[in-house]
Amino acid sequence: MVNTTVRIESIEIKNFKNVGYGHLDFESEKKSGRASILGLYGQNGSGKTALIDALELFRLALSGSTIPAYFAD
Repeated sequence: MVNTTVRIESIEIKNFKNVGYGHLDFESEKKSGRASILGLYGQNGSGKTALIDALELFRLALSGSTIPAYFAD
């Protein structure tokens, strides 16, 4: 099995949990096109947990794993 690295440069979320629409670019101007992120912060209800859940779903989809039932809602 080959190890593959996926680098996310941006993410767009539509109608997921409490997020109607959200777009984040992870590209760093200081690293000439390389994506990087140090932390995630925001007000309560701003979609931080929704972003983490969306990334978990993305990881599960890429690995071919079963989606847990708690994502059904």
